[in-house]
Amino acid sequence: MTPQERADSVMQHVSEQFGVRPSDIEGRGRLGRVADARHAASYVLWYVYRWRYKDIGFYTGDRHHTTITNSIKVAKAMIQQDPDFKSRIDAVIAISENGRVGNG
Repeated sequence: MTPQERADSVMQHVSEQFGVRPSDIEGRGRLGRVADARHAASYVLWYVYRWRYKDIGFYTGDRHHTTITNSIKVAKAMIQQDPDFKSRIDAVIAISENGRVGNG
């Protein structure tokens, strides 16, 4: 699976869990569930696939690596504080880990 295909797959699974379109995740919107989905996508790409912040930024709408650092920090906090967010992240992680093959 190419990096683009992997990113597209994660975006699709996150969008299904959060009720947004994949294009919303890559867009500039800051509404709650769009931002939450973006944090989730960044976290999954980092946690499951161990992508670099720069690469995550590229595939989530060409964001700066410092934006991704903050996004992952926010996702970690939300996982601790929001059971619904954690449940959605866990579902995406399970799907992503099941589909992970080869060069992670």
